[in-house]
Amino acid sequence: MKQKINYELLAESTTSLIDDDPKNWSPKKKRNLLILLSITSVIGSLGNSSFYPAILIVREDLRTTETLVNTAVASYLYVNGIAPLFWASYSDLQGTRRKVLLFDAFLIILMSIGCALSKNIYWLMIFRTLQSFSASAIQCLSIGTLSDIYNATERGNAIGIFYLGFFIGPVIGPPIGGFLTQYI
Repeated sequence: MKQKINYELLAESTTSLIDDDPKNWSPKKKRNLLILLSITSVIGSLGNSSFYPAILIVREDLRTTETLVNTAVASYLYVNGIAPLFWASYSDLQGTRRKVLLFDAFLIILMSIGCALSKNIYWLMIFRTLQSFSASAIQCLSIGTLSDIYNATERGNAIGIFYLGFFIGPVIGPPIGGFLTQYI
């Protein structure tokens, strides 16, 4: 009689040859990292939607055309769609997602300051593009991290919670952008 092998069970083995396998972390440690990544995902998606209420004021302050301001919006979206390919490869080359995410957070802060201090539309477009490049790392590296720490049976719930944070950004972005535009 031929014995049947359960490949799903083999693929989801909880034993590991790695000393500190993230899949064996405590539920509390996994949950804390999930919450942190979910909060950072809000930042990644907030960057574009918070800009919308300021479009008319940016056009007036920088004395530019509507087309160029819309180009700043479009470049953010375009780069945000392509740049994760770079970040995924870069983090693999570095061998760590943590250091890349920390570096990325620093870049987001610098590029946001650059956007705020831009004196013309061209500098704003450059800094918005670089800001988007930085913000795009959050999503792809966070999903990779969650895949590293959760088994396949737990991963769906974790990614759902992560994306809850990601989808809150576009909801709260316009009110935050409107507040900042009006009072700062």
